[in-house]
Amino acid sequence: MDSEQPNFRRKSVRIPSKTPGWDLDAWVYTPPPVALSTSGSTSGGRTMRRTSPVIVMAHGLGCTKSLGLSSYAEAFTAAGYACVAFDYRRWGDSDGTPRHCTYFQDQMEDYTSVVKYCRQHEESGFDPQRVILWGYSFSGGHVLALSADPALNIYATIAQTPYTGRAYNLSPTLLCFKRTLLALADIIFQSETFTKLLWFSPNPFYIPTAAAPTEVGAVIAPGSTDGFRRLPGADRHFPNQINASIYLSAPSHQPHEHVPSIQAPVLFIAAKQDLVCPAAKIIETSKRALKAKVVEIPGDHFDMFEGGHAFEACRDAQLKFLAQYVPL
Repeated sequence: MDSEQPNFRRKSVRIPSKTPGWDLDAWVYTPPPVALSTSGSTSGGRTMRRTSPVIVMAHGLGCTKSLGLSSYAEAFTAAGYACVAFDYRRWGDSDGTPRHCTYFQDQMEDYTSVVKYCRQHEESGFDPQRVILWGYSFSGGHVLALSADPALNIYATIAQTPYTGRAYNLSPTLLCFKRTLLALADIIFQSETFTKLLWFSPNPFYIPTAAAPTEVGAVIAPGSTDGFRRLPGADRHFPNQINASIYLSAPSHQPHEHVPSIQAPVLFIAAKQDLVCPAAKIIETSKRALKAKVVEIPGDHFDMFEGGHAFEACRDAQLKFLAQYVPL
């Protein structure tokens, strides 16, 4: 649904993904046109659409754009930046099957598809030379890895409590064994060889995205179940379901390895009480970046969205970073 507020305009668009026929659903936020005075004019001025830096945003593991991205996008757009918040393939309002499956390579391809869209639509008011990546948690790792790619030529990056790849725990416990069995079953059942034998595509083996520390789930840090439920819109838009194979595929995603190659400035947001993506791991990773700015904020992994006590501090730190490194 398209909407217009005094400080921003939002419209829904469909962006082609790398998979033919699977479109990404995105919200495009643009600042209002600017009234410019014209010297010697009797009309008092004219209204023009300015070209704005554009921030490409997607949510973290098992989440969609409906879970709090709008509050950040609206704040950025009110400050004069354009934003494109999107859902990955198989998630939210985007196309793709099976549903609620996360493959991090595909998700990074989706970021690239949206960056390409922004650069090809200058008529929307985007500055194609100033594309900024924004990510949270698992997608915070995506934007770190993508920012290291010189072909994307990313202008700046915001990594909010990012997954760096360093914090993943595969300790040999009974719970780990159970998750591994489910992950292997999911990989086998989704394999091309197995589906050919069955003549149909079976459903993935699902596990909860968030679960208690003693249960099978993708994120089982203490407080995670309550944390996901606290995200804005979680009562309507959080399925708490993800493919079990994420348990074995995620450890191969090591964003910290790409950080030394990032040429653009990077803002690392670390939550001091974060048990999902510990602040110490984020700070350690930031030291490998050429142009890093680190902000530590009191709170846990889920306190940085609207309704959480750390939201305003987190938002203001990001606006300050943008004003410094991507001035309008």
